[in-house]
Order: sequence, then C-alpha cells, then structure tokens
Amino acid sequence: MCEKTGDAGEKRTLRIVNIGLPGFYEAIASQNVPVLQLDWRPPARQPQEIQDLLDMFI
Repeated sequence: MCEKTGDAGEKRTLRIVNIGLPGFYEAIASQNVPVLQLDWRPPARQPQEIQDLLDMFI
C-alpha cells in the first residue's frame, strides 16, 4: 500500500484511477502503487475526420 503524510501529519492511502492511456497506468503500477485502469473511449459518434485523429492516440 502506498501512503502519503498529509498536512496535519496524518497518513493517507493513495487511491489512483487512470482513465485512458495505458502508459500512465503501467508507470504507476511498475512502482508497486495500487492503481485501477479504466478503459475509456470518446463517444462513438464523431465525424470521420475527428475519429481518425482520435484513433491515432488510442
């Protein structure tokens, strides 16, 4: 478990949810920090030009 000390000295557990890019998830998980990967994608109805651009990044 990954903990951080708050301003008042209390211990806090980090809770991380990564939305989208798997590279961020992998970087966090490789440091043994608990992380949840959410596979989010933009809404399906996009003009084809926009969808083609989005597909380059997903």
